[in-house]
Amino acid sequence: GAICDDHFSANDANVICRQLGFPLGASQALSHSTFGPGSPILMDDVMCRGNETSLADCPFAGWGVHNCAPEETAGVRCILAETTCTENQFKCETTDACIAIDFLCDTVDDCGDHSDENRTRCASELLVRLADGPDSLSGRVELRQNGIWGTVCDDDFGPEEATVICRMLNLNGPAQPAKSGSFGPGKGPIWLDELGCSGTENTLMECARLPWAKHNCRHTEDAGVRCS
Repeated sequence: GAICDDHFSANDANVICRQLGFPLGASQALSHSTFGPGSPILMDDVMCRGNETSLADCPFAGWGVHNCAPEETAGVRCILAETTCTENQFKCETTDACIAIDFLCDTVDDCGDHSDENRTRCASELLVRLADGPDSLSGRVELRQNGIWGTVCDDDFGPEEATVICRMLNLNGPAQPAKSGSFGPGKGPIWLDELGCSGTENTLMECARLPWAKHNCRHTEDAGVRCS
C-alpha cells in the first residue's frame, strides 16, 4: 500500500530511507504522486521526528485511516554515497553523501555526522561580495548563506535590487543592474531568484523572494551590479 502526502516531510522521508537500508537518509520528500498514484493508502498524517528506526514507530492516523485520493501519495529519493556533488548539493564532511543544499541548517541531521547542522556554519551571517568585475564597484553578485558562497539569478532583477545590494556594501550612490551573466558565470548554488525589492531595504533579507536555493536559472543568468 501507499502513504498519503498530508504533512509528509523530510523527517518522514529520512525514516523511510534508513529503514530501506540507506543510512544517510533521504535527499527529497516528494508529494502529489510523483512516481504515480498508489493504492490502497495505508498511512496518513505521518509525523516522524526523524530519529525513528521504523515508520511504524511514527505517529499516524491509523492503519487504513485516511482522507486522501490515489493522486496524493508520497515518495522519497534516498541518498547514495557519491564522490562528486552538484552545485545544488552539500557534501557531508565525514561521508561521501551529497544532500540537497536546502537541507542545510534545517535542524535535521541529514548527513548523519551533523556537518549539515554545524553551529558555526548555521549561525554565520549573510555576506555579499562582487566578483570578476573591472573594479571594486562592479561585478557578479555573490552571497554567502550558511557558510557557502553562491549567486543570484537575474529574473526580475532591476535597479531596486541593485540599490539594496550596493547599500549592503556601503556604496550608496546610484546603482545599475547587470543581467545575463555580464560578469561571467559563477559557481556554487544559485541562492536567490525572483527578488522583489522596493529599493529602500537595508538587506536582501527584507525583500520579497523565493525560498533559499529555489530557482529555475542557470549560472549564465547570474546577476551583477555597478555601484557608485
